[in-house]
Amino acid sequence: YEVRDRIKIMDYTSELWSWFKVSNVFVSISNYEGKPNTVLEAVATKCPVVISDIPEHREILDENSSCFVTVSDIKAIAAGIIKALSDPDEAKHKAENAYNKVKIWSTETVADKYIEFYHKLLNQKGFNL
Repeated sequence: YEVRDRIKIMDYTSELWSWFKVSNVFVSISNYEGKPNTVLEAVATKCPVVISDIPEHREILDENSSCFVTVSDIKAIAAGIIKALSDPDEAKHKAENAYNKVKIWSTETVADKYIEFYHKLLNQKGFNL
């Protein structure tokens, strides 16, 4: 196979989750991010990630949960992708670690935290409705 037969550069799609679930690696290389939603979505499907070493990515992941690469270093980016593809067990282990790091932001977990906070607030002395 030629490399071009194995790489997909996608336009917008509503089928992103299904692609993540069958992908061996997700690559997100950018100089900056707001909230890296596509990285979070890939992680939520336990897809291994190769991501740029920027503060926004470091805020959610670490060396044990992803492969960080320098944005301006094409060889480092290629090496990160090759490493993820050539050692699928390590890539899956990191993907599992990433999933465990970000699941604290799931809808259910965040809702539970709000409910817990409101119960504490209502139970404080002097709080009257």
